[in-house]
Parts: sequence; C-alpha cells; structure tokens
Amino acid sequence: MDNSYIPKIVKASGVKAHELILIHFWGEDSDRDIALEFVNAVAALGASPVLLQQSRSANRELFQNAADTSFDEKYFSLFSSFDAILDIFAYRPVVLGYEIDADKYELYRRYMTQLFSQLMKVKRFTQIRIPTEANAVESALPAAVYKERMERAYCIDYDALLTSCTQLAEELAKHEQIVIQTGRDCRLFFDLTGRRWHIDAGDGDWPCGEIYIAPNEGQTNGTIFFDRLFIDDFGVFSQVSLQIEGGRITGSDHADVKKFFTELSCADSVVCELGFGMNPGVTDLCGYTVLDEKMACSFHIAIGANNMFGGQNAASLHMDLVHSGSFAWHPASKKDAVFSYFGSELTNLRSREQILSADERGDEAIFVKVRANIFNAFRSVFSAGIKVCGNDEEKLESFFLSRIEQISQNWRGARKEAEIHADTQKLYLEDVKLKACADIREAFIKIWRKSL
Repeated sequence: MDNSYIPKIVKASGVKAHELILIHFWGEDSDRDIALEFVNAVAALGASPVLLQQSRSANRELFQNAADTSFDEKYFSLFSSFDAILDIFAYRPVVLGYEIDADKYELYRRYMTQLFSQLMKVKRFTQIRIPTEANAVESALPAAVYKERMERAYCIDYDALLTSCTQLAEELAKHEQIVIQTGRDCRLFFDLTGRRWHIDAGDGDWPCGEIYIAPNEGQTNGTIFFDRLFIDDFGVFSQVSLQIEGGRITGSDHADVKKFFTELSCADSVVCELGFGMNPGVTDLCGYTVLDEKMACSFHIAIGANNMFGGQNAASLHMDLVHSGSFAWHPASKKDAVFSYFGSELTNLRSREQILSADERGDEAIFVKVRANIFNAFRSVFSAGIKVCGNDEEKLESFFLSRIEQISQNWRGARKEAEIHADTQKLYLEDVKLKACADIREAFIKIWRKSL
C-alpha cells in the first residue's frame, strides 16, 4: 500500500485534536509498519493513538496460555475511553488460523465477542482494508487486480468526496418518496418517510464513498433492470430484471435468479437499503461488493438486515445488488405512490392467504382472496383512468372516485338483498367487498391530496 495515503485516510475518518484513538490492527509483525504509519498520522493531527495488534501467531500463544480469569471486565472497561476506533486489517479479522485446545479456543471466542461488544459502543468505528495478498484472497480477485483497484479507490480527493456526498444526500432528503428508472421501462418506487440518509465519506467502511438509507421495508414496489447482476456466491447474470412487490424481491425474468430470490426467507428477501456509489476511483464493477457499491455514478439496493442503520428488518444476511448502467432518479409522482400502495397491499394479502391456507383455514383464506381480487381490479381501474385522463390530476381523481362509488353502490344493493334473505355468508362477503372499497378510497384520497 502506498503509505502516503494514510494521513489522508486518517483525516477523512474524522480524527481530531485531543481525541483518544485506538489503532486496532489485524496483522503480523511483517505488516506492523503499516500500523505504525497510522499511529504517526493520528498523532500528527493532535490526537493520542493507542495501538492494539491482533496477530494470529501471537494470539495462538497468548490464548493457549491464558486462564479463565484473563481478560475480565476490568480489561474491557479500558475501551470505553476511546473516541474512535480505526479497525485496520491486513488479513481477515477474528479468524485465528491455528488449532488450539477446545477450551482455549472458547476463551478466544469469548474474548472476541466481548471485545467487539465494547468497540461497537464507541462513537466512531472505521474499518480499513489494506491491499494485501491475504485480503485479495477474500475478494476472489487476482492479487494484482485487487491491489490496483484498491489503490485507485484510496487515491482520491476526500474533501471533494465529502462535498459531493453531502450535496446528493441533502437533495435526496428533500423527498419522502422517489422513483428510480432503469432499462427501457423499469421503475422502482421507494418510500423514505421518516428515514435518514447516511454518508460514508471516511468514517465507515473503507474504501469509502457512498450514501445510503433504509427505505420503509414494505413499501418498495416496481421493477429494476441490470445490465450485469452479481449475486454473491451464486453467479453473474446479464440483462436481468427483478420484480419487487411489497418490499420483497418476488420474481425475475431469469429462471435461476428467480429461484434464488424466491427460495430466501421473507426477512432475507426484503429490500433493506438504497445506496448511491460516489467514489471516483471506482469506475467499473468487478464482483467484489466492497468496491462495487462505491462505484461512482452507480446505485445499489440490498436485501436482508438493516436494523443496524435505521431500519426495522432483522435478517440472516445483508446482500448488495449493484446497478452500474444508465439510470435516473426523480421524486415520486402521485401515480407512483398509488401504484406502490396497491403493490404493497396485494403482496400482504397474498402472503396472508397462503398462511391461512397452510393452516387449513380455508373460509378465511377465501375472503382474503376476495379482498386481493378487489385491490387488483381497482389497480386496473386506476390504470384505465390514466389512459383516459392523461396528466389531468383533477380529472383522474374524479374518474377514480366515481368508479369506486359506482361499484360500491352496486355492492350495497347486493348487501341489502342478502340482508332481506338472511343470507349470512353472502352478507359477510358483501361487507368484505365494501370494506375493501372504503379502504382503497381512504388511502387514495390520503395519497392524492398530499403534496409529494
């Protein structure tokens, strides 16, 4: 690694005078000079560095000899004093890489668990990958390619990066709902209400350069097109579209891709993140997510967990899907919001119907299916209204509400007939239909008369 980058990295991470900084270094003594460069860079900014080295060879001897009373609460309480952690690794963290006695390995595992529990409480926690051959193995890229790409990603103007990230985040934060257009006619709707944009311009994961947010989990709807889609540990696919309904990836025009996503658990298939790559040193995709998600002029979605950055979805994975072709984002229109509402409701209803059917509650499942059919029908009515009314919002509102009223009137008549004949099953069915109409009307008015 070109050590001349290190002072710029330390400054961009947010280190300031009078701070106490832990240099947490994962590597052998052969790479210790890198850690010392970070120590010197921290001190040059007027902060106080403390170096803790996690060497596999040293830890093998240390924990083979350690006792159960070693590394107690007194030890871990020392870490509460740090203002920031620079977690620097020349190879994969935590992995010991050696066989030791089972009881000693348990002591090592417990040490690492407690250590990270303390470190994650510190105000700033920055992870920095060093372009080494060991880290190249983890990336699955040839060592020379990995090093060259990482060097380019590190050799950038960090002040300019922070400015561009801040500007885009501030612009996006003006809008509660946005749409991203990809391919010829793919549109993906995101509801960002109440969620916050995060900027990674140096105090997060290195190489840095992205802004990201946890969209409201059940509200992402539409389609997205990828010229080339990298799926971790599964494959690379060309010219692929994904369907997203009710916040989950539910389909694809590629059979293998569809099978992959539809076999995930509900939590793991949730669209949990929207991000934009901002690093000008990353100019094309290589299949290594750490770099790909930072690619300038790209965006990515992710599936799985987002409860660590403002979301509510806990899952067993977090997988980024990076889009590198042409795209455009813009504030969502009222039409977009209405279609997203129908998409989310239909996904929830279909899921509910499946659960009821699996529980052998067939009668309830039938009524849920009726409600779903009504939502689907009114989605078609809304589409027809757009064709008739074009961009005239007042005319479209009148068209859609009049159709709801007309259909509701017919069903109120059917309900009266059922009431006259004391047909309780028919009566309940008409109530389900009328309730669906009322709910659609209420949601439509709320969306249509809100200023997006």
